Amino acid sequence: MSSSGHGAQARDLERPRRLATPHCRRDTLAPVPDEAGLRRRLVACGMELLEEATPEQLTLRAVARRAGVSHGAPRRHYPTWASLLSAIAAQGFEDLREQLMPALTAPARRPLERLRSAAQAYAAFAAARPGLFAVMFRHDLLHHPGSDLRATSLPVLQDIVALVELAQREQGWRIEEPALGLASALWSSIHGQTLLSLWGALPVATGEPDPSPVLATILDVFLEGP
Repeated sequence: MSSSGHGAQARDLERPRRLATPHCRRDTLAPVPDEAGLRRRLVACGMELLEEATPEQLTLRAVARRAGVSHGAPRRHYPTWASLLSAIAAQGFEDLREQLMPALTAPARRPLERLRSAAQAYAAFAAARPGLFAVMFRHDLLHHPGSDLRATSLPVLQDIVALVELAQREQGWRIEEPALGLASALWSSIHGQTLLSLWGALPVATGEPDPSPVLATILDVFLEGP
């Protein structure tokens, strides 16, 4: 494949994907057929509202109004604000994993190349859905009786760990270091850069509106360094 072909393939892996999360638009809302449909609609409408308001402004009443149901309907499934927010975050992690999968599993690419593409896809997801991305990691807001925040977010880290282990086996990459530690360090670095970009701190500090060169440097140092 030509270099231009490889470049196009890489861009496809990193581009935000159209996901299967239910839509919530006033002009297309159909009658809710059952309780499972109501649950999905409430989550979808909450995700939509998060791109317009802060988590603190996302109330059960606001979600019910957007979903076209009574103010009391959300409490049948989400008795508290935190329980609804946790459900939204859980769906967010499912969507994030779906976006990362093409990069993580691309069979024609070596493991370190897949890690680079997955990191870029992670940043692209955050840029496309900043409100959702921010709330997914707000454990101070998400915790409630019965919640399992570790189970919600752990699969993303496990995917990265598996790819790090593959890179160690197939490419001899940093084999003296534990895979979990490497994956955690890589995730922390990418996540920190992503949040600095979303908050506007990185562009202010660097004077550059495009954060991708900083991400590229992080990945060069981490993946190609000694």
